[in-house]
Amino acid sequence: MTGLTSTDLRAFGSGDDRALALLGASRWGPRVLLIDEVVRLLRDRRDAAGPLPPADRAWDELTELHDDAPEAVRSVLLYPQVGRWLGCLVRRLHGTGTGSPPLWQDAGHLWSLLAAAKVVAGVDVEVPVPVRDGTSVVPGIGFVAFPAAESGHAVFRPGSDMWFRGAAVRVPHDLATTAPGWHPIPVLTAPGAVARLDSHDPFRGIERTRPYRAPTQPAKRDVELWNETWRGAWSVLVHDDPVQARAIAATMTVVVPWSTRRESGFTSATAEEAFGSVMLARPTRSERLAETLVHEFHHTKLSGLLDLVDLLHEDRGALLYTAWRDDPRPLPGVLHGLYAFSAVAEFWRKRCRIAASPEAWFELAYWRRQAHDIATAVTDRPELTPAGRAFVRGVVDRLEACTDDAPPDVRSAALEAVIDHRADWRLAHLLPHDDDVSALAELWIAGEQPAGAASVTGIGTGSLDGKLGFLRSARLDGDTALSAAQRAYVTGDLAAARRMCLDALDRRQSWVVLGLVARRRSDHDTARGLLQRPELVRAVSARVRGTTGRAVEVEALAAWLAPLAESDVPPVHVHG
Repeated sequence: MTGLTSTDLRAFGSGDDRALALLGASRWGPRVLLIDEVVRLLRDRRDAAGPLPPADRAWDELTELHDDAPEAVRSVLLYPQVGRWLGCLVRRLHGTGTGSPPLWQDAGHLWSLLAAAKVVAGVDVEVPVPVRDGTSVVPGIGFVAFPAAESGHAVFRPGSDMWFRGAAVRVPHDLATTAPGWHPIPVLTAPGAVARLDSHDPFRGIERTRPYRAPTQPAKRDVELWNETWRGAWSVLVHDDPVQARAIAATMTVVVPWSTRRESGFTSATAEEAFGSVMLARPTRSERLAETLVHEFHHTKLSGLLDLVDLLHEDRGALLYTAWRDDPRPLPGVLHGLYAFSAVAEFWRKRCRIAASPEAWFELAYWRRQAHDIATAVTDRPELTPAGRAFVRGVVDRLEACTDDAPPDVRSAALEAVIDHRADWRLAHLLPHDDDVSALAELWIAGEQPAGAASVTGIGTGSLDGKLGFLRSARLDGDTALSAAQRAYVTGDLAAARRMCLDALDRRQSWVVLGLVARRRSDHDTARGLLQRPELVRAVSARVRGTTGRAVEVEALAAWLAPLAESDVPPVHVHG
């Protein structure tokens, strides 16, 4: 029993955070049981201990320490990256992981957790810990770097020398103090919001093919910049929604720095195993960091909910268009993104009420339209359980309450960006049924009207550029990496854009820009064919050319195929 009713699940889908307490309380029991199971499995492995004492002893000491300092032990064992470590170790023990170092190095991490728990509890610390490639990490506290890049073990004792391969590092009493060879974990601080900036933890990554990451220490200036942006982000969050800000602060306790990318590139991620951690690149603007935290907070909440409730009966293999990814997505991933981006739409709605700007209005109009259309497409999917249907109804409730009263010109620009990405996605991924293409080509050659409903037979392997469409990228990022036709369109030279597209129909983007030109010129039938079914226009054009040996007037063909298009805006495609 989860204690969650359908009303609770609908409220959760709409963004209500009252279920957070239940999600948090539900994590401790399974965490203890999983560690206990891992320790049991390690008993049967001769290679599990290496130079360290058996993992049983570390687990026994943690259990005893819990009797005296339960909060300290809980805080360490519920540290987000502990879940990631357990997942990697379980997969390795069951033969499905990718770890190649000696098993004892991964299993010995439990001794490092014991050291961290004793530090947090404020008791004497003298714990054997693993050393990997010359470094030894005390999770959430800091790491030691030795001169020798070798592996083995050492004894961690604050205020004493830590010896390894004939060299010693003096570990300070005050573990927040930097010392030669000792690197404390940086902390991000804002009023009411504290998080560790963790580039230390060996299990901080998200890729299953790369379970281990060596610790690194960010430069002092980088930490200062992170803190400046962090404080600014919390100012935005507290100002816009203090209740949600408190919930985010209580949940998102670890930030793992990621490689930098453009401002609106959504370079962030969470892992279901690492509840409470977010991996992200530091945006240069606090408003964008605030948006990212709201977004990843909702991924984290949904991961916690999925530990308690099944939202789907089974995965039937359906693949869908989503606005936030360039690849077709399975339904579980769609639900995750839908929840996160409904929150993003709401974030920008709050921004527009408090600090309206053309950018905020654009983001509100764009994400509300995209998320609402996708939510509508999945509402009646048969894979949804009753809990899943209640959850999705809650998401729809949230989006419908998120009114979009952006200025008409901004709303029009946002819709154009929606069309741009959807049309490009269709060209990259959708394969029209070959029989339909042949039949339509024959009708075109014969001068007859199109008949039937052209179906999609499969999903192709095309790829997009990760920018979520050139119009969005040009507007928000000032993207200069545009094709000549795209640049001409953005600057308003429609004649030049059209001419360049017709001269380069071997490029996928030319079909999209050509359709946008027709739309801007109010050539409705041509625009409908090129933007709603661009993959069909391209395929029929190629078939006619291959059959007749003559070039095809693609704009006329698009207008001819317009009756097969359902609307002026490409729909959210669901395959399967």
